Amino acid sequence: MQRPYHDYKSPASLFYKVYASLKEQAANWDKLLPELHHMRSEHLLALEQCKPADLEFAYLFFYKNDIAQPVACAYFQLVHFTTRHYQFPLWSNAWLAPLEKMVLRNGFHILVCGNLFRVDFPAIHIADRQVSLTELFDTLEIYYKKLQPQPHAILIKDCRSGTDTTWVKQFNFRNWPEDLTMKLDLNPAWKSLSDYTAALKHKYAQRVRKIQRSAASIARRNLAEEEIKFYGDELEQLFYNVVRQQAIRLVIPDKSYFLEMKKSYGEAFQLTGYFEGEKLVAFSSHFIYEETWELHYIGMDYAKNEQYLLYFNMMYDGIAMAITNKKKAVELGRTAREAKSMLGGKPIYFTSYYRLRGWLVNKLVAQFAHTFNEKTGESWHVRSPMKKK
Repeated sequence: MQRPYHDYKSPASLFYKVYASLKEQAANWDKLLPELHHMRSEHLLALEQCKPADLEFAYLFFYKNDIAQPVACAYFQLVHFTTRHYQFPLWSNAWLAPLEKMVLRNGFHILVCGNLFRVDFPAIHIADRQVSLTELFDTLEIYYKKLQPQPHAILIKDCRSGTDTTWVKQFNFRNWPEDLTMKLDLNPAWKSLSDYTAALKHKYAQRVRKIQRSAASIARRNLAEEEIKFYGDELEQLFYNVVRQQAIRLVIPDKSYFLEMKKSYGEAFQLTGYFEGEKLVAFSSHFIYEETWELHYIGMDYAKNEQYLLYFNMMYDGIAMAITNKKKAVELGRTAREAKSMLGGKPIYFTSYYRLRGWLVNKLVAQFAHTFNEKTGESWHVRSPMKKK
């Protein structure tokens, strides 16, 4: 997708300027945002630096009337979706399979207002209170129409609750169902993983101890920036092992992603390596916020996972680090819902909206959603592993 700079003035008196890179506009972008905001340029530029395959970026500044300074901004990721982004094929049906191949021959294009790499990342910021969301989305309609090729799907990701939703119906968007992540609330009285384990019902506590014993010989090490670079190839391969198990993978970062995250976030991003002797057999990455510890991407050798139960050890290690660092909650992620419910995780629902173009794309997306929910545990239910208070 070639998206040159252009601007547009809408009937609503808003006009926009769009850039494919933030490098030359970082200072102007940051002037719109509060300090420590998740959309600050240093974090967005770190993703640009990774150059993820099949992904482009768009940064929109919005202006009102003849005001020289922008009044709002929005961040978009543009995905060229092909067969490498899901477990191809979806259908073996003699009628549907040829249609799937026809659509995916050239792929289709998804426009995402948000960050596909992160949880809870709204990507619209309005600096002027006199500008409404409806006014902004009215202007965005022109942006969508100017894109070449036109997006087959538009996703407005992680919208804040309580915001104006007049635009949703007006511009034919629909709510995305079952958009959730799993989160574990931590008791402030816990000082270590032993306290968490003691708070579990007997069978769940036994399970923690058994899983920990299974990986007693595995060494854990928090990798510095130089080590992330040194182990880059191994990290990439271990991560791809996990990616291949996923039904849908809209973004597939490579080894540069982990290095750039470390450079951008410093101590707020940690990557833990799991070693069998001198061999790296797994890793887990973490984003550290003021009150929350987020378990981010993981990678592992699945043969070693069978032997050492690495997946659950990484989960428990993440919980332990969050407790030690006095966090209030652990963000466990969107996948493996049943497993995370057994840890004590509860579903946190997000509000996202989408719009599709064409009946065949509608059909494909419905099947993608079904496959994703099935793979992540469609029949899962919330468990109660904690003792009653």
